[in-house]
Formats: sequence, C-alpha cells, structure tokens
Amino acid sequence: MLLWQSADPDMDMTMASSTMGLRAPLFLAIWVTMMVAMMFPTAVPMILTFHKVQTGKRERGDAFVSTWVFVAAYILVWTLAGVFPEFSAKCLELLIESVPMLAGVGVLWDPSTGSLQLKAVEAAAQQFRIRMQVFEARRAGDIAETFYSLDRSRIQGILLLSSPLFAGNPQMVADLAMRRSLPTISLFHEIAREGGLLAYGPDVQHLFRQVGAMTRKVLQGAKVAELPAERPTRFQLLANLKTAKLFGITLPPSILLRADEVIE
Repeated sequence: MLLWQSADPDMDMTMASSTMGLRAPLFLAIWVTMMVAMMFPTAVPMILTFHKVQTGKRERGDAFVSTWVFVAAYILVWTLAGVFPEFSAKCLELLIESVPMLAGVGVLWDPSTGSLQLKAVEAAAQQFRIRMQVFEARRAGDIAETFYSLDRSRIQGILLLSSPLFAGNPQMVADLAMRRSLPTISLFHEIAREGGLLAYGPDVQHLFRQVGAMTRKVLQGAKVAELPAERPTRFQLLANLKTAKLFGITLPPSILLRADEVIE
C-alpha cells in the first residue's frame, strides 16, 4: 500500500549509498519482507487479541476495525521507519531539548533494520555537537547487556531506533531504563507508557485511516502503481512526567505544551 517513488537524482549521497544502489521499489520490498519476518513472533499474540476484541464488537453490532486493516497499518508503521529515517533524528532533537545537560547519548540499533536510521541520527548528533555511542542489539538479551554496559560509560540518555525487537519488549526496555535512571526516547508510545521518558512517532490511529482510504481506492478500481506516495501527516509526542520527576528532570514547557499525552 505504501509507495516510494524512484530515487530522486538529487538524493543525499549518504542515503543513496545505504540502499546499495537498489531502486526504491526493490529496497522497499526487501524492507517490508524483513520487517514482517522479524515482527511475526511478537506480533501474533497482539493480532489474535485484536481480532478477538473486534470480533466481539462486530457480534454486538458495534463499530469495529477489520483485522487485516490493523495488520496492514502495523506493517506500514515499520515501513515508514525504514524509508523516512528523519523520525529518529527528530527523536534525538526532542531528547536533547528535554534534557539540556545531556552530554552523551547511547543509540540502541538493530543492525538487521539497515543503516538509514543510524546515518540520519549520526548526522543529527554532529549537528547538535553531542557525543553519541552506538550499541547493537540483535536479540532481547542484547538489550539487557547494553543497559548493563552503560554502568561503565558516560551515557546519559538512550535513543532506541525503530525495530520490532524493541517494540516487542516495551516493559523490559522501560524497566532497564528506570533502574539506571536513564531518560529514553523512541518511536514506540508503549515504551513511554511503561516508564520511558518520551516517545515520538506517527499517529497509529490516523495510519489506520490512511490504510483504509487507500484500500478503498484499490477496491474501487484504482491501480496501486498510480496511487501517490503516502507518508504520515500526524505525529504524537508522549511525555512521562512521572518518570521525569523520578529522575529529577524538569521537562521544559516547550515539550509539555507540544505533548499529545502527558503521563502523571
């Protein structure tokens, strides 16, 4: 459903090299396939629960969302994270704004998701002149090991790049961050709700509606190849004020006023 047009000849060379010269549609196909394969084990229980809840609504005659629309929107979120890596760079900016005394940031990166996000964050870190250290995580155990290793580093905050690995373990990520009083930010709202400091990413409910609208066009006879490229137009910022107080952090008004959800 999500279309990425052929690469612009004026594309930044960093991004162009990271796609290894692949044409955009092929790169997108590879990315989607990889994301589906990676998130399948953690997504199945969530999808089954969603299906059960929506089936109950349908049987009662209430408004409901088809399971396939939910799955399509879920895949769309991961796809957007791969082809629009500026989301992660914006997360870094928000973390720095929220914790002005931040001198070093640890970036948790799943190498299987590719280098687009990482390169965007590296460029942002240079722009903000902040020290950045990358930690690789390929499995859940690596997440814990990374946080344990931070005890020996000067890292003062954590940015989690987009990966089903991190999204599938929100409680573990939040618990590890809280034990070490480390402010974290990611694209995943659930991590912030479990105890992370911030989350910033696409409005998933709005994405559901985008997917539904595009699907309706296809069912009405529109050709997929002729549909315009879609990217999220609404974003949500979530701030956990309870965690901020626990860490002794005073979130600036600029963050609280922009936040779509504040946990107190």
